[in-house]
Amino acid sequence: MLHYSTVFRAVQILETSIAGLPLRQLRDGVEIVPQLPIISRPDPNRHRSEFVRLTVGDMVVRGEAFWLKLRGLDGTVKGLRVLPASLVSITDLSGDPANPWKQYGYMGNVYRDEDILHLPFVSIPGRLHGLGPVEAGRAEINGAMERGMRRPCGSTSQPSRPASSPRTR
Repeated sequence: MLHYSTVFRAVQILETSIAGLPLRQLRDGVEIVPQLPIISRPDPNRHRSEFVRLTVGDMVVRGEAFWLKLRGLDGTVKGLRVLPASLVSITDLSGDPANPWKQYGYMGNVYRDEDILHLPFVSIPGRLHGLGPVEAGRAEINGAMERGMRRPCGSTSQPSRPASSPRTR
């Protein structure tokens, strides 16, 4: 059985490994040096590696990450801020699951779709939130537990086998 410490360690390894990867900015296949500030340090208040770790952690554990676009006075995006996925709500204003018009809520503030970058780990049609491996694993474990609870009294999880006969030489 998978334990929380195993899941925690797996998430930690992913966060650290991905945060350590080099990030290159390319235009038409040619590297741009120096990088734009939004590439080298997406969130002005955090180091890039912490920004990446927070993003990866939310995607693996919660199934999605959210980046708030930080705009300058001219309206252009100057930076990004990772919002904790556990605190972000999504509402579909259109009522059409095939073509949602998303509105996001965070800490009492309401944001439009153009203010937030929603990064689902896996997108499922008709579902507003992303699905990640931890959540998918949790659903699988819960399903197995429910199936186990429905077994008739006295049944075992092991298939019955015929009694073995003594070996002859």
